[in-house]
Amino acid sequence: MRSGAGPGASRASSKQPSPKTSVQVGPTSQPLKVRIVSARGLRNADWMPGSGKSDVYCVCSIIGKPHMTSRTITCNNTLEPAWNHEAEFEDYQNCDCLQFDLMDKDISFLKKDDHLGRAMLSSSRFYPHGFDGEIPVSDASASSGACLKVFIPPAPPGSSMSVEKMLESVMTAVGEVCAGQQQLRQEVRSLHEEVHRLQSRVDAEVLTVQDVPRDGSLR
Repeated sequence: MRSGAGPGASRASSKQPSPKTSVQVGPTSQPLKVRIVSARGLRNADWMPGSGKSDVYCVCSIIGKPHMTSRTITCNNTLEPAWNHEAEFEDYQNCDCLQFDLMDKDISFLKKDDHLGRAMLSSSRFYPHGFDGEIPVSDASASSGACLKVFIPPAPPGSSMSVEKMLESVMTAVGEVCAGQQQLRQEVRSLHEEVHRLQSRVDAEVLTVQDVPRDGSLR
């Protein structure tokens, strides 16, 4: 009796599914430099007679990433501090937004620093073209019109991707995934056909064996 494992079996076992296409679409990381220039119109938290004006510092942070912060020096006795502080974030992603908290430093260890106000800057306002201007400060005195001046240089060439380019990249990746799935379906179909042919040969061999008498003579 011939073995059912013929040449077709080796062909069937040698077929391997195509590798999956890896698609990576999302924010990219790069360094970001932020210059905290100055502020104006801040409220005076040191309202007690003879206490002077606020001692102001600013904390810049990435929203949702509390470990990524940078603090200016403290400008004493002023409501219009000028820092020109250079902050740099090494692992900035192009969807991250910035938060600036303006604080009044309290010389007493028994009292927390006063919060003078907060300014927010969404990524769409500075990435990738940069930003040079003033941001309104909220939570400050309603009549103060407090503002924070910030400068962010434009992103280096090639670090940003336009909407058109991003859409083109996504469509290309989707096309590659669809092509890979179609090839995989074709290979699975071929494997099923090969298995069916092998099963037919095995069935034929079984019938041949059943037709042979036990004494070995042919009918």
